[in-house]
Amino acid sequence: MAAPPPRPSSAWVSAEHRALQVGIKVTGRLVDYFDGTEVILPTGASVAEALAAIGITADQVGLVAVNGESVARAQYGERLLGDGDSMTVLAPLTGG
Repeated sequence: MAAPPPRPSSAWVSAEHRALQVGIKVTGRLVDYFDGTEVILPTGASVAEALAAIGITADQVGLVAVNGESVARAQYGERLLGDGDSMTVLAPLTGG
């Protein structure tokens, strides 16, 4: 029986098959939607796509930060994520 062919390195994998790993921390009541620590997304994914992947809509979010920098809600679809980025999703603050 012949050995399987060697797997190509990531440099040789076509762009549409590459993926990135993003660390995600969710706070407050949003943990009911996602209690994991990371998500695998296609290369070129945005904050909006990451939120969709974890089942949270933009209107449920108080603040999103990527690598410690806040991302304006209007920029969720434009702010692209990179491999190894860290995203924090904060629930809205409530109270009186």
